[in-house]
Amino acid sequence: GIFGAGLNISVDGVEEAIEVDGLEGDDTFYILGTREGVVTRVIGGLGNDDFIVTGDVTGRVVSVDLQGASGILTHGITSDDSEYDGDFVNGIGLNIANASQGAVVINQSDSSTEILEDSGLWDSYKVSLAIPEIDVPAGTVATITVSAAMSSSLDRLLNKRNTGDGGPHDAASVLVSTSPTGPFSQATTINFEHGVNWEDEITIYVKAAHDDALEGERKVMISHTATVTSPDTENAAVKTLDGYAIPNVEVIVTDDDKGTLIIAETDRDTVVLEGTTGEITDTFDVSLPFAPTDDVTVTLALQDPANPQVTLSTNTLTFTTGNWMNPQTVTVEAINDTDEENPGRNTIIYTLTSDDPVFALTSDQLPETAVTVLDDDTAGVIVNE
Repeated sequence: GIFGAGLNISVDGVEEAIEVDGLEGDDTFYILGTREGVVTRVIGGLGNDDFIVTGDVTGRVVSVDLQGASGILTHGITSDDSEYDGDFVNGIGLNIANASQGAVVINQSDSSTEILEDSGLWDSYKVSLAIPEIDVPAGTVATITVSAAMSSSLDRLLNKRNTGDGGPHDAASVLVSTSPTGPFSQATTINFEHGVNWEDEITIYVKAAHDDALEGERKVMISHTATVTSPDTENAAVKTLDGYAIPNVEVIVTDDDKGTLIIAETDRDTVVLEGTTGEITDTFDVSLPFAPTDDVTVTLALQDPANPQVTLSTNTLTFTTGNWMNPQTVTVEAINDTDEENPGRNTIIYTLTSDDPVFALTSDQLPETAVTVLDDDTAGVIVNE
């Protein structure tokens, strides 16, 4: 992300380049890291500018975040071992919600919301208020409207798979409810009432709407708006909460109409460490989103086979009409060596072979799995959130 100058920008789906222009004035840029495969261009503009790459953030960074006061928890090392002393350690981004910043708190389970079309399953997140009940007068009710974005007109023009269920049905989005059993709809409301449930967490359940469009994996935003009714509309807390800007929830939706793969990484990433003593391996599961009409063979390979840093427990997975719903586990292990190296990255790519035409035509649109490879010949600290 990009933080500072009162901004807090999260970047997703960028394919080519990111440009940050400081324009006029004397600026300091702390460059802690860049995204793989993306050109990052930082322009100082007019004035005297400092560019600090992978160094300590020593200045004050002002960055507005709807989730509350934001910051980075940094780490430092002091040691009599010169290899470790002063070594660089990854920081942790965090948010602190209070009555003035992050007044409405969104808490996603496992920090994300992911659903699969027509699986019968839902995911959920929780909404609560950071403003203490004592700060608002009796009779105050805060209403949060929860609205899922509709499918775009482009999605509605996509080709459709005729499943013989009265369709084909046009592209549809996600549905929300306050109960796991429904009813589910495009939007719903929740109320926080003084003296009743003001300090409670309310759960929002999310599931994918049924459609037959060949959409592939997509991301759908759920937005939130706050309105407050109160006997004292001039109360400071009431004025803060009424119309307060609330973070969106990004929902990852896996399509069950377009042939693809579902990759479920342990702890949502794949990280391995070289070595024989203290070695760390990792795993991920692979499955299909719906039943094929014929066997589907999945071939796994490294994107850069000339520079392998990991090995896989298998390079071939086969899904049949009888086992397609069962995830198959792949174990990733780092190749041990004696070279001193920085953390590396290997990317696993997939190809499909099948007589089922839905799966046979999608190898160029399959997900990839990025593996972070840590070296045991170089001093370092592993930080797990």
